[in-house]
Amino acid sequence: MWIIIGFCAQCLWWEQPQQVKPTSVAQIEPTAVPEAANSAPATGNQANDLIDQLTDPQKTAEKLKTLQSYRLRSITKISTKNAESSNESISETLEERINQPLAVHLEVKTNTPDPTNSTWLIDGSVYQVQDTGTEQICNATVLDPQMMEQTFDMARSFNGGMLNVLAASFEPQLIAESESVNGMTAAHYHVESDTAGMLIKGDFWITPEGILIKSTSSMDISSEGNSMITETSIELDQINQIAPFAVPASCTQVADTMMGSLPTVDDVQNLLMDESLMSYSTSMPMSDVIDFYKTELANQGYTVSSIYENAEGTMLQAVNSSHTFNLTIGTAMNGLTGVLVQTQ
Repeated sequence: MWIIIGFCAQCLWWEQPQQVKPTSVAQIEPTAVPEAANSAPATGNQANDLIDQLTDPQKTAEKLKTLQSYRLRSITKISTKNAESSNESISETLEERINQPLAVHLEVKTNTPDPTNSTWLIDGSVYQVQDTGTEQICNATVLDPQMMEQTFDMARSFNGGMLNVLAASFEPQLIAESESVNGMTAAHYHVESDTAGMLIKGDFWITPEGILIKSTSSMDISSEGNSMITETSIELDQINQIAPFAVPASCTQVADTMMGSLPTVDDVQNLLMDESLMSYSTSMPMSDVIDFYKTELANQGYTVSSIYENAEGTMLQAVNSSHTFNLTIGTAMNGLTGVLVQTQ
C-alpha cells in the first residue's frame, strides 16, 4: 500500500459534468461555497489572518469539501548548490477529487528514476498502481471511509503546506483586487521578507468566496558559496468539471476476487480487505457471527470445520475444491466482535 502507508483511494455512474468554465466560484451550481465579503480583505492583519486560515491543512480540507469536484496540483522544487556540485529535486502531486460520492485520484511524480505511484479511490475501494516503466503493479484494498478521508487530507497537507504557512506569517500586501487566475476571479496578495540571509517570497490568489485558487512561494538560503532554494506552487482548477474515474486497467476489483465473494454480516465496521485478507468488527454477538459463517459458507459450497472453539474465540476453516480460508472470530480491542479471514 505504497501511497496510503507512505502518507500515514461510491458508485460513479452519473452524467459527466458539463465543461463550463466559471469566472467565480459563486457561479458554480449546485455546490454551495463559504460566504465572504464582496471585496478583498484590506492589507494588514485582516489579510494575514485570511491567508493563515487558507494555509491551515484542516481548514483547507473543509473548504475543498464544499466543492463538487476539483483538481489540485502541487509542485515542490529544491535546488542546492555549492563550490563542488549542484542538485535539483522535483516532486509533483496531483489530486483530483469528486466529493459526492467520494472518488479520488492521487498521483505522485518525481524527477528521479523511482516508479510513479498513483492511487484511485473508486466505489469504496482503493487501487494503488506502481508504474515501473515496463509494467504496472496494482494492489486493491477496501478501507474504512473515515480512514480514507484522513489519509488523503494528510497527503495534501504535506504538499508545500509548511512553506506556505511560513510565507503567510509575514504581512501580505494587496497587489490587485481582481485578477483572472485559472478562469476564476481572485484577489492577489504578495508577501516578502529578507532576514539573516533567508529570503522568503509568496504570492496568493484568493477568490471572493475565500478559496485559495493559487499560491507560489520560495525560500532562498545562501551563505559563503552555498545555497538552497525551495520553491512551491499550488493551483486549484477544474472546479466541478472532473469526470468519473474508471478502475485502472491493470487492477482487479476487490469484489471480483475470492475474498470479495465471501459473505459479511450487515453491520460491518472498520473494514479492511484486499485479495488475501479481510478484517472487520461488528456489534453482533460472537456466537451469532460464528453461526452466520457456518451457514453462509456451507451455502456457498464450502466444507466448514472448527479448528478450535473456546470462550475467547473460534477459528473455522472453510474448504472447497480450489480455496481454503481460515476465519478467526473473537473479541476485538474495541469490545466488539472481531472477524479475521485469511487465505491459506
